[in-house]
Amino acid sequence: MIKNILTMMAISIVFAGMVLTPSALGKNTSSNNASAQEDRIAPTDVFGQWRTPDKALIDVQPCGESVCGTLVWFSTLEGAQEPILDTLNKDEALRSRELKGILLIYDFEKRTKGWRKGKIYDPGSGTLYKSKLTRLDGDSLKVEGCVGPICKKFIWTRESE
Repeated sequence: MIKNILTMMAISIVFAGMVLTPSALGKNTSSNNASAQEDRIAPTDVFGQWRTPDKALIDVQPCGESVCGTLVWFSTLEGAQEPILDTLNKDEALRSRELKGILLIYDFEKRTKGWRKGKIYDPGSGTLYKSKLTRLDGDSLKVEGCVGPICKKFIWTRESE
């Protein structure tokens, strides 16, 4: 009877840190088939190329035991005759570096629900924020920039290959 209830309601059971869904129990229900692929995506699976809301392209890769994200492209680069520099950086010594290729996200710690305690640099303001990364589904990455307990959330979209 319990298996039938699980199949009909397609609920998840958390057991010893693992999520068991009807699909994981070998059940084939119409309500869980569409999400079966998403069930296998871990919140820490953030690697690849991502588009920000302002259409910049960020390449997120392993970086030791952390993740790092570099700026690959952004609209101001297109057609620019000269390199675009990091002129708003709070560190005066870094204001002459090119923005293309800079490390925007780094120093994260892997947690069960995503990457935490990292840093994200905003070249538009020259500010470094605390950050969190969480994979939401196959094509969405939640990126948070925080000042103290207050965080601003952005959704990055996976770049099609």
